[in-house]
Amino acid sequence: EGNIQIAKDFEYKTLIVKRNEGLTEINIQEILSQKMFNFKNTYLIINCWKVLTKSNLNIFSFDCSDVNEKKFQKKMEEKIKWGSKPFLKERLTREEQMQFSPFRNGVDNLLKSLFHRGVKIFIVSNANYSFVKRLFEYYKLNIYIESFFTPSVCGLPSGKLSHHNDVYNDRRKINKARVFVCIERYIGRLPLKN
Repeated sequence: EGNIQIAKDFEYKTLIVKRNEGLTEINIQEILSQKMFNFKNTYLIINCWKVLTKSNLNIFSFDCSDVNEKKFQKKMEEKIKWGSKPFLKERLTREEQMQFSPFRNGVDNLLKSLFHRGVKIFIVSNANYSFVKRLFEYYKLNIYIESFFTPSVCGLPSGKLSHHNDVYNDRRKINKARVFVCIERYIGRLPLKN
Protein backbone atom coordinates (compact mmCIF):
# COMPACT_ATOMS: atom_id res chain seq x y z
CA GLU A 1 0.00 0.00 0.00
CA GLY A 2 2.94 2.34 0.63
CA ASN A 3 4.13 1.77 -2.94
CA ILE A 4 0.64 2.50 -4.24
CA GLN A 5 0.48 5.81 -2.37
CA ILE A 6 3.88 6.88 -3.71
CA ALA A 7 2.74 5.99 -7.25
CA LYS A 8 -0.44 8.02 -6.75
CA ASP A 9 1.64 10.96 -5.48
CA PHE A 10 3.54 10.78 -8.78
CA GLU A 11 0.15 10.75 -10.58
CA TYR A 12 0.39 7.19 -11.87
CA LYS A 13 -2.62 4.93 -12.35
CA THR A 14 -2.36 1.96 -10.01
CA LEU A 15 -3.57 -1.58 -9.51
CA ILE A 16 -3.44 -3.03 -6.01
CA VAL A 17 -2.32 -6.66 -6.05
CA LYS A 18 -2.82 -8.65 -2.86
CA ARG A 19 0.51 -9.99 -1.60
CA ASN A 20 -0.86 -13.43 -0.80
CA GLU A 21 -2.55 -13.79 -4.23
CA GLY A 22 -0.16 -11.95 -6.50
CA LEU A 23 -1.17 -11.17 -10.06
CA THR A 24 -4.25 -13.30 -10.76
CA GLU A 25 -5.82 -14.40 -14.03
CA ILE A 26 -8.58 -11.82 -13.39
CA ASN A 27 -5.97 -9.05 -12.95
CA ILE A 28 -4.26 -10.15 -16.15
CA GLN A 29 -7.54 -10.09 -18.09
CA GLU A 30 -8.31 -6.61 -16.69
CA ILE A 31 -4.94 -5.34 -17.86
CA LEU A 32 -5.14 -6.95 -21.31
CA SER A 33 -8.73 -5.71 -21.87
CA GLN A 34 -7.42 -2.10 -22.09
CA LYS A 35 -10.16 -1.01 -19.68
CA MET A 36 -7.54 -0.02 -17.12
CA PHE A 37 -5.30 1.93 -19.51
CA ASN A 38 -4.70 2.56 -23.18
CA PHE A 39 -1.68 0.66 -24.50
CA LYS A 40 -0.55 3.51 -26.75
CA ASN A 41 2.49 5.29 -25.28
CA THR A 42 2.08 3.43 -21.97
CA TYR A 43 4.72 2.28 -19.54
CA LEU A 44 3.99 -0.41 -16.97
CA ILE A 45 5.92 -0.61 -13.68
CA ILE A 46 5.67 -3.95 -11.86
CA ASN A 47 6.96 -4.78 -8.39
CA CYS A 48 8.54 -8.18 -8.99
CA TRP A 49 8.30 -10.40 -5.91
CA LYS A 50 4.96 -11.80 -4.83
CA VAL A 51 3.24 -9.95 -7.68
CA LEU A 52 4.79 -11.93 -10.53
CA THR A 53 6.14 -14.89 -8.57
CA LYS A 54 4.60 -17.55 -6.33
CA SER A 55 7.25 -17.19 -3.66
CA ASN A 56 9.56 -14.61 -2.17
CA LEU A 57 12.60 -15.42 -4.33
CA ASN A 58 14.66 -12.47 -3.16
CA ILE A 59 15.64 -14.49 -0.08
CA PHE A 60 18.16 -16.12 -2.45
CA SER A 61 19.28 -12.90 -4.10
CA PHE A 62 23.00 -12.75 -4.77
CA ASP A 63 25.41 -11.17 -7.24
CA CYS A 64 25.49 -13.76 -9.99
CA SER A 65 27.11 -11.67 -12.71
CA ASP A 66 30.21 -13.93 -12.65
CA VAL A 67 28.35 -17.24 -12.09
CA ASN A 68 28.53 -19.54 -15.10
CA GLU A 69 25.32 -20.71 -16.78
CA LYS A 70 25.56 -24.36 -15.69
CA LYS A 71 26.12 -23.47 -12.02
CA PHE A 72 23.27 -20.95 -12.08
CA GLN A 73 20.93 -23.50 -13.70
CA LYS A 74 21.76 -26.13 -11.06
CA LYS A 75 21.17 -23.67 -8.21
CA MET A 76 17.95 -22.48 -9.86
CA GLU A 77 16.53 -25.99 -10.19
CA GLU A 78 17.60 -27.21 -6.75
CA LYS A 79 16.86 -24.19 -4.61
CA ILE A 80 16.10 -20.77 -6.05
CA LYS A 81 12.91 -21.40 -8.01
CA TRP A 82 11.25 -22.84 -4.89
CA GLY A 83 11.91 -19.60 -2.98
CA SER A 84 10.49 -19.58 0.52
CA LYS A 85 8.33 -22.63 -0.28
CA PRO A 86 10.75 -25.58 -0.69
CA PHE A 87 8.01 -28.02 0.40
CA LEU A 88 6.42 -27.59 -3.05
CA LYS A 89 9.30 -29.52 -4.62
CA GLU A 90 8.66 -32.61 -2.51
CA ARG A 91 5.01 -32.79 -3.62
CA LEU A 92 5.83 -32.99 -7.34
CA THR A 93 7.17 -35.72 -9.60
CA ARG A 94 10.56 -35.20 -11.26
CA GLU A 95 8.87 -34.14 -14.50
CA GLU A 96 6.55 -31.71 -12.67
CA GLN A 97 9.57 -30.26 -10.87
CA MET A 98 11.23 -29.52 -14.23
CA GLN A 99 8.00 -27.90 -15.53
CA PHE A 100 7.51 -25.79 -12.38
CA SER A 101 8.02 -22.07 -12.76
CA PRO A 102 8.21 -19.57 -9.92
CA PHE A 103 6.22 -17.14 -12.08
CA ARG A 104 2.47 -17.08 -11.56
CA ASN A 105 0.17 -18.57 -14.18
CA GLY A 106 -0.40 -16.21 -17.08
CA VAL A 107 2.54 -13.87 -16.34
CA ASP A 108 4.47 -14.99 -19.42
CA ASN A 109 1.42 -14.37 -21.62
CA LEU A 110 0.82 -10.97 -20.02
CA LEU A 111 4.40 -9.79 -20.57
CA LYS A 112 4.47 -11.13 -24.13
CA SER A 113 1.09 -9.59 -25.03
CA LEU A 114 1.95 -6.19 -23.60
CA PHE A 115 5.36 -6.19 -25.27
CA HIS A 116 3.85 -6.96 -28.68
CA ARG A 117 1.33 -4.15 -28.18
CA GLY A 118 4.15 -1.66 -27.61
CA VAL A 119 3.95 -1.32 -23.82
CA LYS A 120 7.33 -0.70 -22.16
CA ILE A 121 7.62 -2.86 -19.03
CA PHE A 122 9.82 -1.95 -16.07
CA ILE A 123 10.53 -4.41 -13.25
CA VAL A 124 11.22 -3.08 -9.75
CA SER A 125 12.88 -5.30 -7.14
CA ASN A 126 14.79 -5.14 -3.87
CA ALA A 127 16.96 -8.04 -5.07
CA ASN A 128 20.37 -7.86 -6.71
CA TYR A 129 20.22 -6.54 -10.26
CA SER A 130 22.16 -9.46 -11.77
CA PHE A 131 19.96 -11.97 -9.91
CA VAL A 132 16.69 -10.48 -11.18
CA LYS A 133 18.05 -10.18 -14.70
CA ARG A 134 19.32 -13.79 -14.71
CA LEU A 135 15.98 -15.07 -13.38
CA PHE A 136 14.10 -13.40 -16.24
CA GLU A 137 16.71 -14.64 -18.73
CA TYR A 138 16.43 -18.19 -17.38
CA TYR A 139 12.69 -18.22 -18.11
CA LYS A 140 13.18 -16.28 -21.38
CA LEU A 141 11.05 -13.38 -20.17
CA ASN A 142 13.84 -10.79 -20.33
CA ILE A 143 13.08 -10.05 -23.99
CA TYR A 144 9.78 -8.46 -22.91
CA ILE A 145 11.32 -6.20 -20.25
CA GLU A 146 12.51 -2.70 -21.07
CA SER A 147 14.62 -2.32 -17.92
CA PHE A 148 15.14 -3.54 -14.35
CA PHE A 149 15.32 -1.17 -11.37
CA THR A 150 17.03 -2.36 -8.18
CA PRO A 151 18.76 -0.62 -5.24
CA SER A 152 22.00 -0.33 -7.22
CA VAL A 153 20.12 1.48 -10.00
CA CYS A 154 17.82 3.62 -7.81
CA GLY A 155 19.87 4.58 -4.82
CA LEU A 156 23.34 4.95 -3.51
CA PRO A 157 25.14 1.62 -3.87
CA SER A 158 26.88 0.10 -0.87
CA GLY A 159 29.59 -1.45 -3.06
CA LYS A 160 32.16 0.01 -5.38
CA LEU A 161 31.80 0.71 -9.06
CA SER A 162 33.38 -1.70 -11.52
CA HIS A 163 33.57 -1.88 -15.28
CA HIS A 164 30.85 -4.54 -15.34
CA ASN A 165 27.22 -3.60 -15.98
CA ASP A 166 26.13 -3.99 -12.35
CA VAL A 167 28.29 -5.43 -9.62
CA TYR A 168 27.09 -3.27 -6.79
CA ASN A 169 26.22 -4.92 -3.52
CA ASP A 170 22.42 -4.67 -3.57
CA ARG A 171 22.01 -5.26 0.15
CA ARG A 172 20.06 -2.12 0.97
CA LYS A 173 16.37 -1.50 0.40
CA ILE A 174 15.31 0.35 -2.69
CA ASN A 175 14.36 4.00 -2.38
CA LYS A 176 10.70 3.74 -3.44
CA ALA A 177 10.24 7.38 -4.41
CA ARG A 178 13.53 7.41 -6.30
CA VAL A 179 12.36 4.48 -8.45
CA PHE A 180 9.84 6.73 -10.18
CA VAL A 181 12.46 9.44 -10.70
CA CYS A 182 14.89 6.89 -12.18
CA ILE A 183 12.23 5.46 -14.49
CA GLU A 184 11.15 8.92 -15.62
CA ARG A 185 14.79 9.75 -16.41
CA TYR A 186 15.07 6.49 -18.33
CA ILE A 187 11.84 7.17 -20.25
CA GLY A 188 13.24 10.54 -21.21
CA ARG A 189 16.01 8.64 -23.04
CA LEU A 190 13.58 6.46 -24.98
CA PRO A 191 12.85 7.60 -28.55
CA LEU A 192 9.39 9.14 -28.78
CA LYS A 193 6.92 7.49 -31.16
CA ASN A 194 5.06 9.65 -33.68
